[in-house]
Amino acid sequence: MFIKHTNPTLTNVKTKASKEDMYEVDIKDERLDIFFHKDGNIKQLASLKIEGIVSAEVLGTDYKGNIFIQIETKKTDIGVYLWVLKFNPEGKLIGEYKIPHNDYFVWTARLLDIDANGNIYQVLPAKDRLEINIWKTE
Repeated sequence: MFIKHTNPTLTNVKTKASKEDMYEVDIKDERLDIFFHKDGNIKQLASLKIEGIVSAEVLGTDYKGNIFIQIETKKTDIGVYLWVLKFNPEGKLIGEYKIPHNDYFVWTARLLDIDANGNIYQVLPAKDRLEINIWKTE
């Protein structure tokens, strides 16, 4: 379940809970911050400068504890691009996956999810069909 926080000190915050653990992302001034919440404690896992970042969402974790974050980046007059970033449990960036067929100019639903093995699933609605793409990240 995705939860949007209304904490006024954070912008564009999305979280994903897994049992009692929760991951949270925040973007501000082209900086992506990732936080881990457990037992009432908050730990910042990572902070990255990403040029043109406009959105971020936690997709979840795989069985190894790697964290998957969906982001969109925008370049003026070029378009918006969809990416999945993979972080190890300590917050080190270990994978960057540009999702193909996603250079677009308007925001629409980009339905992504991951499974326990870290495979990325994408649903692309079209006029007369539904396309499902699956990518292995390892």
